[in-house]
Amino acid sequence: MSLLDQCSSLQKRVRHLEDVQKSAAEAAALSSRLTEAREIKTRVQQTVEKVNLLRSNSIEISASELQSIDPLTPLSKIIQRFSENPEAASLVKFRDWNKFQELSEKWHLELNRAAVRSWKAFVDVKTQGQSPEKLKASLAQTETNKKALEEFNGIYRTLHPLKGEFPENSDHIERVNELSERLRHKSEEFDYNVNEEVKAFLTAIQQGGAPLELLTDEVLN
Repeated sequence: MSLLDQCSSLQKRVRHLEDVQKSAAEAAALSSRLTEAREIKTRVQQTVEKVNLLRSNSIEISASELQSIDPLTPLSKIIQRFSENPEAASLVKFRDWNKFQELSEKWHLELNRAAVRSWKAFVDVKTQGQSPEKLKASLAQTETNKKALEEFNGIYRTLHPLKGEFPENSDHIERVNELSERLRHKSEEFDYNVNEEVKAFLTAIQQGGAPLELLTDEVLN
């Protein structure tokens, strides 16, 4: 083989090696973007599943703030450019890729916050709107009321902390509904129709002692 032929052969091998290197670099760049896209998809999907769980159990989500967050516009630009020029450089051109990442993260975090707020509001409603402390202050401390309040308190102390535990499934939500129903039945046992003189006397007893002037005929009866 002549020197010219050998040089020509070497040149072809160099060009082939350059093409391989370019392909490897392109593949690495595309792989990096694909990994980032998968991470975004996973986070968004997890949050959407949270929302769907609440909605499937008739728990409304208020997320009006999401209207001002638009990750789809930069994504549409990215897709359009990539369809015209399917290279990794097309994905990151004009900062659209960074903008898509930033807005997607913001969208996912805001939706997650909305889901948590809605869950806490749901559990608050299910606690019948009153804590045992508030009820104790408004109820005459008759034996019937004290017994019912003690049982109410036990159910409430089981139910109330569940607002800090976002449900993993419908069983968790059903547990809240069940405890709320028990709380409702127990609250129906409270006697609010206690004479004011009796209520004042019992309140004074609870606070350490009642003066004799509170011991009226109504209280004695």
